[in-house]
Amino acid sequence: MDMQVTKTNHDNAEEFIYGIKGLCELLNVSKGTALRMKKIIPHYQLPGARTVRFKKSEVLEALSKNK
Repeated sequence: MDMQVTKTNHDNAEEFIYGIKGLCELLNVSKGTALRMKKIIPHYQLPGARTVRFKKSEVLEALSKNK
């Protein structure tokens, strides 16, 4: 029986930040500041879900553009 093993490349995988608390920890800001920053940062939220997700690369890019 031949079995083929495929490797997945996790280097190209997007890293997600989960929730406002995760955003606070990434940027080292308060919860209020993170909530205000959420207006300028692209974020994702599934319908009916309460957790907001951010792509780390998009967060850093948005902040570098808005300096």
